[in-house]
Amino acid sequence: MNRKVFVLFDELIKQGLLLPEELHGCNELEMEELEAHFQFRLPGAYREFMSLAGKGAGSLFKGTDIFFPRVLKLQSEAMDLLAELGKSSILSSCAKVFCMHQGYEINYFLSTEDDPPVMQFFEGQESPTNPWRTFSQFLGSGIDSHLQYWGNLHS
Repeated sequence: MNRKVFVLFDELIKQGLLLPEELHGCNELEMEELEAHFQFRLPGAYREFMSLAGKGAGSLFKGTDIFFPRVLKLQSEAMDLLAELGKSSILSSCAKVFCMHQGYEINYFLSTEDDPPVMQFFEGQESPTNPWRTFSQFLGSGIDSHLQYWGNLHS
């Protein structure tokens, strides 16, 4: 494991942008539930995120469905949305939906690499894009966007 996710959160805490008590990670039983849901061993960077902040990280990702246990419903909700749009073929059987925003944005990874690329589909697009080479880049981008508007991640 490369620990990029740990370093991201550690820096936020050191800079006072996030308080340690605002991090709520998943316990081992919940991690096992996630693996059973996704039907494979979680990629290292995603596993690290879920163990550190899988149930909340201050105000980070408020309004976005990414946290446990909500994440367990996203795969089926994404499939329902795509069926409604007539684009069911967008999600292959190996796609793992880990994040949805406002019911129109789907983020998922396809591989079991330690820090997998993240694919994204927006309602209105013809096909998904690959805006982040890694999950840790996706996470860093979300943190940067939040900080740009609000200055910190405090609840």
